[in-house]
Amino acid sequence: MISGSAWSSSPPEKMRKHHHFRILLVEDNPADVLILEELLEEVHDFDFTVKDVSRMADCLAELGRETYDAVLLDLGLPDSQGEQTCLRLKKEFPDVPVLVLTGLEDDEAGTRALRMGAQDFLRKNQFEGALLGRSISYAVERQRIDSELRSKTRQLAASESRIRQIIDANTDAILVVDRDKIVQFANPAAEQMLDSRLLDLIGRPFAYPLSRVGTCGQEEPCELDISHRDGSMLVAELRMVETVWNDREAVLVSMRDITQRKLNEATLKRDAEILSRLRDAIIFTDLETKIEYWNEGATNLLGWTAEEMVGKSYLCRYSKEERAATLKRLERLRAGHAIHREREEIRKDGSKVWVEALAYSTLDSEGQPNGILIILRDVSDKRKLEGQLNQAQKMEAIGTLAGGIAHDFNNIMMAINGYTQLANMASNQPEVREHLDTVTRACSRATTLIKQILTFSRQQPQERKPTQLYEVIDETIALLRASLPSSIEIVTTLEPAAPTVLANAGQIQQVLLNLGTNALHAMKGLTGHLEFILEPFEVDTHVAEQNPNLQPGKYVRISVSDSGHGMDKETLQRIYDPFFTTKPAGEGTGLGLAVVHGIMKSHDGAITVYSQRNVGTTFRLYFPVHIDTVVDVDDESAPVPQGNGERILIVDDEESLLLLGEKSLELIGYEAEGCANVIEALERVKQQPDRYDLIITDETMPGMTGMDFIREVLKLRPGQRIILTTGYSAKLTPEVIEDAGISALLPKPHSIHVLGTLVSKVLKEG
Repeated sequence: MISGSAWSSSPPEKMRKHHHFRILLVEDNPADVLILEELLEEVHDFDFTVKDVSRMADCLAELGRETYDAVLLDLGLPDSQGEQTCLRLKKEFPDVPVLVLTGLEDDEAGTRALRMGAQDFLRKNQFEGALLGRSISYAVERQRIDSELRSKTRQLAASESRIRQIIDANTDAILVVDRDKIVQFANPAAEQMLDSRLLDLIGRPFAYPLSRVGTCGQEEPCELDISHRDGSMLVAELRMVETVWNDREAVLVSMRDITQRKLNEATLKRDAEILSRLRDAIIFTDLETKIEYWNEGATNLLGWTAEEMVGKSYLCRYSKEERAATLKRLERLRAGHAIHREREEIRKDGSKVWVEALAYSTLDSEGQPNGILIILRDVSDKRKLEGQLNQAQKMEAIGTLAGGIAHDFNNIMMAINGYTQLANMASNQPEVREHLDTVTRACSRATTLIKQILTFSRQQPQERKPTQLYEVIDETIALLRASLPSSIEIVTTLEPAAPTVLANAGQIQQVLLNLGTNALHAMKGLTGHLEFILEPFEVDTHVAEQNPNLQPGKYVRISVSDSGHGMDKETLQRIYDPFFTTKPAGEGTGLGLAVVHGIMKSHDGAITVYSQRNVGTTFRLYFPVHIDTVVDVDDESAPVPQGNGERILIVDDEESLLLLGEKSLELIGYEAEGCANVIEALERVKQQPDRYDLIITDETMPGMTGMDFIREVLKLRPGQRIILTTGYSAKLTPEVIEDAGISALLPKPHSIHVLGTLVSKVLKEG
């Protein structure tokens, strides 16, 4: 029996197993050390290894170096006394079990030591070995349990702290709401999301509805609109799960701000709608060409629907040869190169369409290719317009060449013709005058040839008058009927009230006869019809975009249609080329449609054609509604009106024409003054602005054009009467002439009669 022990019961069965303990004995009395070692040797249930030290400093150093199962500690040491000895030891090594050894009269010190962390205390010389062994064994076990409990407590506290940190740092609002809908807990994110302080949330009813939690313990998420005091709104996704709070049933509520996600979803939906509505085909494939996206534009362009194409290879529409070529281009795409080209694509119905194709690889977040984006744009109209532009440029080049030759030839012919007329008027010899008449007739034929060349080149100064096309078509049909076989029927739909246009009736009749003759040839040996339609027509922006020769505005349109064999695309591309014909040798020159094209251009109009094999052909002629501003002069053999000495300035860089003009005007009663240098002529006007009753100027001169000269003259003397003479007038429309302040236009070549009549008319009107 040992008095003073904190533990007096027998060790449990599991503690009786053989176990080895390392004991550190802290005792400064050698006799006590020897007694304790002997007592421990008497214990049979346990094995002990004892090391002894006599000072606290040595004890602490030893515990720092080695591991011991227990410490037997005397409270009275040379360098440490009383319960502070135990306190110091437990502070530095809290997990080492300590058994305190006290003297006979030191029970109070032992009790204090227990409060400071000792596992037991024993009075010296009052215990036997078995009790000492059991006390050590119990102390070790109690310390292990205490250490585990402290470790679990620390772990639990750390875990709770981490959970609290996670909850507090979470951007989702987290709340605990009891069955009475009272908020028991809320994290800081709930303050911001619900626009309320924690003090105003906890302990108060939850302001939003809670759905009944399902049998699985978790409700499907729902969305809530939450308004803030500043008027802003956010959308929150609310989730609930059953939980327990302070031993009572509750609901754990999490609320996530999905405002940006909803905006992104709306943006994605809008972008998807835009992509689906684009006229361009937008196609996305993976790197192996499997189609993942196919918009409505692709369906409209190519014919296949998204349901038909998504999941299939982009190459499935191509032949084996085309697939091989496309695979090579895919390697370029995978390498990061873009492809931009025009090509023909196959439609679902087997037809082909020209597209502008743009393809490039898309990249993932690491910059690696993850797909291929393909954009196809229908460029059929663009290629058609390019073809029309190329045709126009080709015709323009040919016309410029022919016009340049004709212009120079005009000046030569005007000199020849003018001086021949002067010689004829001055001669009294019948034989000479007869020869001169022959020269004049030859000049007339040459002038007619020049007009034909200028008509083809679209530079012929048209003698156009206000014309009712109804009458021209009616006369043309009468001419065509004579050569019409009985198998061909002429059908007409003519609007008598169609507006007047500025036109040369003879040339328009030539156009219609050419088209009618071609139509009859196309229906040779067939039963069919030739149709003429005359109607007012409003050219809108869409029609103008389809034909670069048309501007939005009011037109009169003539349609000439046949039910003949039609033309293929290759033929349509060349129909206006000079000398191109599909007729057998000897049956056509190939100039008919080229002349038609030139005449329409010279009338500020346009021509379009639609044709299909075995269906027929339709030509449409567009004439702008126009008001005539060109002075009409008839070249007749009547006496030339005589002048009254009016002073006229003639400006022309051609010396021969200048001299001819002076003599011609002086012959019919005018005072003529010539000037071959346009700059000098302008200086004369500057010095005496009121000197000239009339100025006649050429259009094409070195140093300054006739139009520029006219503008400068009108600045010096507004209202000055001016006649512009030119060998061609492609750009001199009636509007241009009127806007420039020109009194009249005098085409080259012209006779003395035309010159005298026009001069007299302009002077009288002025």
